[in-house]
Amino acid sequence: MNSKVIIDLENLPIEEEDRKKIGINIFFTESESDIKLGERVFIKRSEIVEIPEEERPYPGSGGLRSLVGSLVEKNIYWEDLDYSGSIIFSSKIGGKKPELFQFEAIYKLGNLQSIWRI
Repeated sequence: MNSKVIIDLENLPIEEEDRKKIGINIFFTESESDIKLGERVFIKRSEIVEIPEEERPYPGSGGLRSLVGSLVEKNIYWEDLDYSGSIIFSSKIGGKKPELFQFEAIYKLGNLQSIWRI
């Protein structure tokens, strides 16, 4: 399962031109939960609820089609973490021959202390 690391691009120490090339501020990770990085660190919390078959888009159709809409994510919220440590993330920037940018963000008690390109 791939989850997302959502980055606040305003905090990245890169040129404005490169910031525009990144465009989208979502990176993928192998972690179990979505994480949002910025001045603070947040982790996405939610509950997966099974929908009764009669309330799904194709009730009684059998097979895989009957599973469409069977799970819904509810009660979604972002929990503020008092994380202390470093987080390393990367992104490719550019067109046909993109350059890999790697960053390290240092947090202390949930507050961003520093961030730089490594």
